[in-house]
Amino acid sequence: FPSHDTARKTGGVWIRRWRPGSEGSDSDGLLSRWRPVPEAFSRNRSDVNGALRVSVNTPVQGGGAEITNAALYECQRVLTRHGLDEAAWPVLQVHDQIVFDVDLAAIQEVLAIVSKTMTSFGLAVPLEVDASVGDRFGSMESVKI
Repeated sequence: FPSHDTARKTGGVWIRRWRPGSEGSDSDGLLSRWRPVPEAFSRNRSDVNGALRVSVNTPVQGGGAEITNAALYECQRVLTRHGLDEAAWPVLQVHDQIVFDVDLAAIQEVLAIVSKTMTSFGLAVPLEVDASVGDRFGSMESVKI
């Protein structure tokens, strides 16, 4: 990165060139989700700083939501391929959690398939899956996968 003096001498070109999200006034998420950030070119410093925070935060926070949505879709597809679409179905998504309604006889098989599917995104950092089982959302107990 150039020094602060170099950036000042170039009239802020360094800021526009190196600020994340400013080049096309947009920000990409983890799985190529695009979010426009037109405030990156505002004359208002507060708007520009907000755009900087958005462009840094989008891949991080939005990435979790993108992975969860992709996992939801992929889990349903894999469960259908294994003939378990009648025994297990997603009923709720809560932030980075997916709640399935599963027949008692299929719990172990569904746990194995869902766990493998949710960790198969090929990211540089491995994803972990925690599982809980119970009759009600508030009374679930953790299980080892």
